[in-house]
Amino acid sequence: MSEVIEMANDTYYCWDADGAYTHSEPAQPDHIAGGYLAPPDNATFDSIPAKPWPEHTWPRRVGTAWVLVPDNRDVLLWLKADGSPVRLDLGDEPDETMTTLEPKPGQVWQDDQWRYTRSDLEGWYLARINGQAEAALAALKATYPDAEVRTWDRQEAEARAYQSDSNASTPMIDALAASRGVSKADLVSRIIAKADAWVVIVGQVIGQRQALEDAMPTMTDAEIEAAVFPSTEPQQ
Repeated sequence: MSEVIEMANDTYYCWDADGAYTHSEPAQPDHIAGGYLAPPDNATFDSIPAKPWPEHTWPRRVGTAWVLVPDNRDVLLWLKADGSPVRLDLGDEPDETMTTLEPKPGQVWQDDQWRYTRSDLEGWYLARINGQAEAALAALKATYPDAEVRTWDRQEAEARAYQSDSNASTPMIDALAASRGVSKADLVSRIIAKADAWVVIVGQVIGQRQALEDAMPTMTDAEIEAAVFPSTEPQQ
């Protein structure tokens, strides 16, 4: 026969395998003998501590009493050693090896914050300025078909050969001049003028890129990071 309990409290307060309070439920009445049936093994008639509870605490059944213990189960934490996420159990508290600051991929913990390493920042910085230089030159070529761009070196070589010796073989320039209906001498002059102008443009772009690279050793980590990750772009 089930044990009959006569108590003013008509509620079971339940806990899980770790002793953490889970829920309350109405006690089961005994309709024959009166009172209430004894609670299950994972429940008690003892009320949990009255709310409000201190932040990040939760009732746990310890022996025959409810105790408010640290509860950081919903706190997002990361290990400072490697940036891996940490989940604490009921009763555990964060220690000095953990932080609530979330790292970005590739960052390491330095000076009480997550930072990118200098070598990573410099690598990304170089990749960015190299890409910018490539993009600038590509934009200048964008109005020409790729097949035509690939002939520029050949056109220039033939043009300079003709400039040095009017008897030089220039099959490409001959075909271009005939198709365009211009004189060979005029076309040679145009090709050389464009080639010389292109060299200047390329030199300017490369010089600007080299100047940015030269400045890198004197830049702070924060300055490099700002250059790599402008505020208008999402960080990695």
